[in-house]
Amino acid sequence: EVTGIIDPSDGTLDSSVLRDDLEVRIPVWEGLPEYAEDVDVITLQWAYVNPDDSVEEYVNLATSTFPGPLAPSSFPKTMSIAKRHLADGRYLLRYQLDSWVGGPPLFSVTVPLVCDGTAPYDEVEPPALILPDETITDEYLAANGNQVIGIVLGYPDWQPGDTVSFWWEKSPLPSEPDLTPVDTIAVDGPENTNQHVIFPAAHIKNTGDGAVVAFYALRD
Repeated sequence: EVTGIIDPSDGTLDSSVLRDDLEVRIPVWEGLPEYAEDVDVITLQWAYVNPDDSVEEYVNLATSTFPGPLAPSSFPKTMSIAKRHLADGRYLLRYQLDSWVGGPPLFSVTVPLVCDGTAPYDEVEPPALILPDETITDEYLAANGNQVIGIVLGYPDWQPGDTVSFWWEKSPLPSEPDLTPVDTIAVDGPENTNQHVIFPAAHIKNTGDGAVVAFYALRD
């Protein structure tokens, strides 16, 4: 079990857990050592998954020794992956058991993980939302499906799980705005793919006539 997985479908980790060592909990395994001179060794390993889904060789991340006597009630055992290893990317995580009884090493099932600690645009202000050049009138809305379509430009550091929230508000904004977005949606990939965001006519009309500001926020 890995701390901080927010999307079990692909193993995406909450970016907050990437700021420190990543905790991994190891469940009880069979053949526990009963005496102090008998020692099991657990090694955490992972392999980088390339964009084309090919998998690199597994590399060792951390090793812990577990001398006997070990009781099932003492599990799970906690190990950690050092922060320096948590670069953005996809990985397959497993652990290797070298048992005190000898024989070939045993391997756990693999757990997919996605590290994405870099915010879209890496903290640089993204480009403005692209909107139609025309003045938005009732006639414009009627002729365009009762909606306004904005474009969020694609960006190179897109990762699965990125979302965009977007707003259409009266201008100027209050000094301490507490605003609800029109919607929050997943950003389509791959990288550099433009994303359409839709402002319904009902929301636009409810905002009222006059100057408005339309903007968005990206989150990974």
